[in-house]
Amino acid sequence: MADIASIRAKIAALRAKTVGNGCTEAEAMAAAEKAADLLAEYGLASADLDAPEHDTAHQDLAGRRGPLDALWGAVAAYCDCTCWLSRDEGVRRAVYFGAPGAVEIAAYVHEIMARAYETGLAGYKASPEYQRRRKAATRAAARKAWGEAYAEVMAQRLMLGLWRRSAERSVEAFKASLSDRDERLKRSAETRFGCRLDTARGIKPAKGGRRLDGARADAAGHARSVQIEAGVTGAAPVRGLLS
Repeated sequence: MADIASIRAKIAALRAKTVGNGCTEAEAMAAAEKAADLLAEYGLASADLDAPEHDTAHQDLAGRRGPLDALWGAVAAYCDCTCWLSRDEGVRRAVYFGAPGAVEIAAYVHEIMARAYETGLAGYKASPEYQRRRKAATRAAARKAWGEAYAEVMAQRLMLGLWRRSAERSVEAFKASLSDRDERLKRSAETRFGCRLDTARGIKPAKGGRRLDGARADAAGHARSVQIEAGVTGAAPVRGLLS
């Protein structure tokens, strides 16, 4: 695996470029987009998944369980990790487990996904499509639909990017290899921590009436605009990749 200290130093420098530290939103998002460079530079797809040294990365999750939580399993898969959700002293967390460099970048990609979600949802809430909804219940339904669509499209893009890096050409073989890898990593984590783990649940396609189509379309457009990896931007979905 690549020099972990180098990976951590680069990620730490990028993470410091936040709005709270004086950067503009555009500068913060540009820093987030550097994750693709890290993925390419360190070649996570070729990481030794059976390496004796595994590590964890913890990402705090805001509020109660919501649509975005279903995305973390796709983030883990994209970065050659496994992931589960935990609650410790009332704090909800996504826990990534895998090779040290892989979990460092998984935590960073997690931040990209969460930051893009917050930015996109804020923009949607300021839009006329959302503002015309007057009732609290209909606004809550629109926010939920927005989150579900964002998670679905972003997970599809992550899986498509991973599939393109994979040696497996058929969707069925690709999904089987992911499942086998996830099971190996989960069993390794259980041995290390002496517990029984359930990995993060995957994406279920969003459902609902046409009255929420505007929210879904806005979320899908925003998710497709986030730069993850050059080969993924604007790509068409592949049937069966998420199921």
